[in-house]
Amino acid sequence: MMKQSTINKIQQLTQEEKQLLKLKIKDLVNNGTLKTNKNHPKKLVAFVRKSEVESVENLKIFLKKSLPNYMVPNKIHAISEFPFLPNGKVDRKKVLELKTTLNGTVHSRNTSDKDLNDTEQKLIAIWEDVLGFSPIKVNDNFFEIGGDSILSIQIVSKAKKEGIQLKANQLFEYQTISELVSYTKAQETENALVDNPNELENKLITIWEDVLGFSPIRVDDNFFEIGGDSILSIQIVSKARKAGIQLNANQLFQSQTVRELATLIFERQHIAKKWDFVTSIRKEGSKNPLFCIHSGGGHVFFYGLLRDYIKEDRPIYAIEPLGLNDETEMHKDIESMSKTYLEAIKDIQPQGTLNILVNCFSTAVGNEICILMQNSKDKVNLIVADTMASPWNAIDKESLSARRKYFIKRFLRNPIKAVGMFISDRKYLVEPYIVKYFGKDFEKDLERIKANLRKLSLDYIWKAHNGYVSLILTEKIDERFQNHVIKSWEKLAKGGVKTYFTKGHHNTLFTEPDIESLSKQIDAIIQD
Repeated sequence: MMKQSTINKIQQLTQEEKQLLKLKIKDLVNNGTLKTNKNHPKKLVAFVRKSEVESVENLKIFLKKSLPNYMVPNKIHAISEFPFLPNGKVDRKKVLELKTTLNGTVHSRNTSDKDLNDTEQKLIAIWEDVLGFSPIKVNDNFFEIGGDSILSIQIVSKAKKEGIQLKANQLFEYQTISELVSYTKAQETENALVDNPNELENKLITIWEDVLGFSPIRVDDNFFEIGGDSILSIQIVSKARKAGIQLNANQLFQSQTVRELATLIFERQHIAKKWDFVTSIRKEGSKNPLFCIHSGGGHVFFYGLLRDYIKEDRPIYAIEPLGLNDETEMHKDIESMSKTYLEAIKDIQPQGTLNILVNCFSTAVGNEICILMQNSKDKVNLIVADTMASPWNAIDKESLSARRKYFIKRFLRNPIKAVGMFISDRKYLVEPYIVKYFGKDFEKDLERIKANLRKLSLDYIWKAHNGYVSLILTEKIDERFQNHVIKSWEKLAKGGVKTYFTKGHHNTLFTEPDIESLSKQIDAIIQD
C-alpha cells in the first residue's frame, strides 16, 4: 500500500521532476547516503596547538559551558604545530593524516590503565573496534566520542560474544565504561541484598549508625527525627552506593525510615526486572514523570537530549519495543503492546495524570492507551510531536490531496531539498533489502524489529476516545496541510485537541538546536 502510494506520487511528477528525482537518487547512492553500514560514523573533531591549552579536558569542559551540545567536538587533539599549504591555509589532508598518527601511536594509555579489570579491558577493545579509533578511556562518554543508537546495538552484540551481558538501554543510562562496570557490579550486589530483606535493612542501619554517630537505630526510626538533615543525607547516599545500594537524596526524603527505604529499593528492583524495556533518561524528580514511547526505528536514543532541556525535578522514562535487548517475543498487535506499556507506566506512576510523549509510529500506541484509560479516574495527557493521526493509512482522497499539494509547494520553494526529503522519508522501502543482503547480524536484528513495527502500524484500526490531545506542530508551508493534521486528531480525541507550535522541522525536532524550543512547549503542556 505504501509502495503503491509512492509510485503514484512519482507518476504524478512532470518529466523534468522525474529526471531530477533520478539524479538525486543516483547522487545519494554514489555518496553512500542510502547505505546503512556505517563503519565510520561522522564525528566533530577539533585540533589545537599544545602551547595554547593547558588541558584538553578543561578546554572541553569550557566548550560545554559555552556552546550548545551539538557544537562541542567529540574529540579534541592537541598537536605541536599545524601543517600549512603554500598559500598559507591549513593543510587539512595532512591534519587528517596526523590524526591517524595520534590515534595509532603517539598517544598511550595512562599507566593507571594497567589496573583495569578484565571487563573494562574487554569493553575498551570493543568500543575502539566499533567506534574506529583509539585510545578510548574508561571515562570517555560514548555519545560524546561518536556513539549513537545503531552503534550501541553493535556494542551490545560484541559484548555478548565476550560473555558480558549488556542491553542497549544500559548504555543509554550509563554512558562511560566506568559507569557501566560500576552499575553492573552494584546491580549484582543490590540483587543479592534484595533477595535477603533482613540483610538489606541491616546494611542500611549500619550506614545510618555510622553517619549519625550513635546506635542502636531501629528500622522504624525516622531519619530526620533522630538527627538527620540534608547534608547527612548526602553522606548516607554516598556510603550506600559504595555498599552497592543505589540511592539518591530525594528517595531519603520520600522514605524516611530504614523499613520504608528497604521497601522502596525492593519495589524499584521488582519494577526494573519486570519492565526491563523501560529505561530512565532522568531518574530524579518529585513531579509526574514524562513517558516517551519509541518510534518506528525501534530505539529511544533520540529522546536523550530531553534530559538537558526539560525542567529539573521531573523524571523522564523511555519505553523500548520488546525483543530489542533480548530474545523476548515481539508484540503481535498495537492493542497488546499498549496494554503492556500502560501496565509498566502505572507501576512507575500508580496515580495522577499520565504525560505520554509520542511521535510517528508511537502515535498509534498513544491513541490505544487513551482508549484503555477511558473509564479511569486518572487521565492521559497525550503529547503528540508533529504527527498526523493514522499517518500510514492516510490514503483517502482528502489526505492524498493535502499531501500532494504540500509536496508541490515545498518543491516549488526548493526543488532539491524537497526531492531529498521525499527520498529520505522513504528510505525504509530500500533499507530492508540492503540489510538483508549486506547487513551485519546486529543490523538484521534491528531490521526484524522495525519490520514488525511497520506491520503493527499498518494493521492497527484507529478508534475514537473521550480523551484529549496536546498537539505540537512545526510550521508548515501549506496551512491547509497543517489544518489537515489538526483535523485528523479532532476526529479521534473527543475531549479536544489543543495545538502548540515549535521551531524546526519534523526530522530535526529532537536534535539541537530545535529540541530547546520543543522542550519549552512540553514543559508548558505537562500536567501534575
